Amino acid sequence: ADAERTVAAMEGEAEVAFIGAGFIGFIILNALYKRGAKLKVIELEKQLLPRMLDAQGASLVKTWLNEHGVSTHTGVSVKAIEHGGDGKKNLQLSDGSSVQADLVIVATGIKTNIGFLDGSGIKTNQGILINNRCQTNIPNIYAAGDVAEGTDLSTGQQAIHAIQPTAVDHGRIAGANMAGKNVEYPGSLLMNILDVCGLQCASFGVWNSKGEKTETINA
Repeated sequence: ADAERTVAAMEGEAEVAFIGAGFIGFIILNALYKRGAKLKVIELEKQLLPRMLDAQGASLVKTWLNEHGVSTHTGVSVKAIEHGGDGKKNLQLSDGSSVQADLVIVATGIKTNIGFLDGSGIKTNQGILINNRCQTNIPNIYAAGDVAEGTDLSTGQQAIHAIQPTAVDHGRIAGANMAGKNVEYPGSLLMNILDVCGLQCASFGVWNSKGEKTETINA
C-alpha cells in the first residue's frame, strides 16, 4: 500500500525528501531517481551511508549525488514537518534551514522485534544471542536472520547482520541442526552492494576500522 501511494504521488516532477541516508532508504531513492523525482536527502550523521561507507567513500557519494541533481543535508535532524499553503510539506531542520517536498519518506533504520521474549529466559542483547549452531541458550530453540545476533567473522564478536546472505546461511545452519545434524557456522560477514543513482558502491568486512591502511583506485 505504501508503494502504491508513493507511485500515485509521483505525478509530474515531484519533490521527495528522504529522512535517513541508509542502505534501505537509498534503494528507494535509486528507484525514484529513475522515475525523474527531484530528490533531497537529510541525514542525522555527518555523512551519507554511515553504516556502509567510510568518510572518504561517503564524500564521493555526496559529490556524485550533488552532480546528479540530488541535494544532501548531513549532520542535521528534522525538527518539524509542516503543511504549506500550496499543498507541499515544509521540513524544518535543526540548523535553521528548511526543505520543501511533495512526499516525505522516513528510512531511519531497523530494530529487532524481541519484546515478545521478555520473561522467556532466552538471552538477548540487540537481538537474540546465538552460538555457532544458531542455537539460543535454551537448547531446543534456534534463531536465524535479522533477529539473530551471531558471530561476526571479521571480529569474533556478536553482531546483527541484517542482510540476505546471512539470513540464508543462518536458516540453513539452524534448519540442519533442528533436524538432528551437527553443523557449525564460522560467522557472518558484513557486506553491502548498492547502486546510488548509477554509482556502484560496495563494502565488506571491517570497512570502518580506524587506523587501517587504505588505498583509493580511480577506475
